[in-house]
Amino acid sequence: MVRFRFRLISLIVLVAVVCVFAATYGNYRRALGAEDRAYREIANKGGWVIVYSNNSHVEFVAAPKQPMLGCAMGVIRTYRPSGDARQFSDADLELFDSARRPCSINLTNTQVSTIAATEFQRLHPAWKLYFSPESRSIR
Repeated sequence: MVRFRFRLISLIVLVAVVCVFAATYGNYRRALGAEDRAYREIANKGGWVIVYSNNSHVEFVAAPKQPMLGCAMGVIRTYRPSGDARQFSDADLELFDSARRPCSINLTNTQVSTIAATEFQRLHPAWKLYFSPESRSIR
């Protein structure tokens, strides 16, 4: 009969493995919290935020209008606007830095300048920015 004997090294390895998993989960939860706070702030500044499983969509529309949802499949959560879209300006684009997935952002009805949007697009090439539903991205 083989008897397994614990040694100090076994305990150290076990603790190290548990710490790696705990740190990874903690970083994931911290990123989720930062993303949630950013999306809530964007909604407070008049943006509809729709989070899908693989991307996000933010639309700044007039107050009574709701954004067009092509299909609700894959929607994880939504944030309703509670402010005026005209409050969203160039400085508020940094709120998107906490987003974990690429976004398509309709900047209609905002105070964001074309220069700031172009710079933001340069820093986030996978994202799509546009100023009206009919137009394409600014790239």
